[in-house]
Amino acid sequence: MTNCIAFAAVAAALALAACDSKPTPPAGSTDPNSANFAAPKVAKNELPPMPKSSKSYRCDDQSVVAIQLFQGDKQANVTIEKGVPTLLKADEAGKPFVAEGFELTVAGNAIMLTRPGHPKQKCTS
Repeated sequence: MTNCIAFAAVAAALALAACDSKPTPPAGSTDPNSANFAAPKVAKNELPPMPKSSKSYRCDDQSVVAIQLFQGDKQANVTIEKGVPTLLKADEAGKPFVAEGFELTVAGNAIMLTRPGHPKQKCTS
């Protein structure tokens, strides 16, 4: 009989503990612990384009330039003599890629490159 009373007391305590005296918040609540919490809408991040091709070119001044083109034909990385890549962008596909002091036009196996401190020159692969 003592076991029954103890069991009943534990069951009653659990039942009371399960009760929540807080009122249910309205839909779209800002409380993240509520069941009706509506997470704020976050703008989707746009992923960078995938690489399309990479080629090395030798320019008229005998320097070596590596060009990496990206899908969409609006971005290119230019690396000169194993230096740090510079990101160039085009307003539209088919237009020259530009960045501060740089201009790049790609035409098959040749490019026309203008870079800081150098005249415009042709480079071939």
